[in-house]
Amino acid sequence: MSDLEAQARKIAQSMARLVDEAVKITTLEIQYELKRSTPVDTGHARSNWVPSVGAPARGEEPGSGGAAQAAGEASIAGYKATAGSAYISNNVPYIQRLDQGHSLQAPTGFVRQSVTRGTRKAQAKINARAKRL
Repeated sequence: MSDLEAQARKIAQSMARLVDEAVKITTLEIQYELKRSTPVDTGHARSNWVPSVGAPARGEEPGSGGAAQAAGEASIAGYKATAGSAYISNNVPYIQRLDQGHSLQAPTGFVRQSVTRGTRKAQAKINARAKRL
């Protein structure tokens, strides 16, 4: 392998690591913002923001224990682009109504606002990491 090929391979590996890190950071920042912004009565809606890899999470987490959330966060922590897309799902039947303002605890459109905040925070972290490459 020539020096140029070795250098190109090293750059490609660095880029792949950066993409994996960008997905991890972005997914977890958005999930954090969604959880933080979700109105709470019993905690059920908040504990159902479940990240996943490869396909959206299905079903509804019973109670407000967050076992599916923890498992999803672990799957994101080990994310590799070859595994597929990353998702954040909330399958409680009333999440759309909450986002439409049916709770005085959160503004209408809190989901979109949370995604925007999480994306901005993630971008700042990703930019800082990319500078170190």
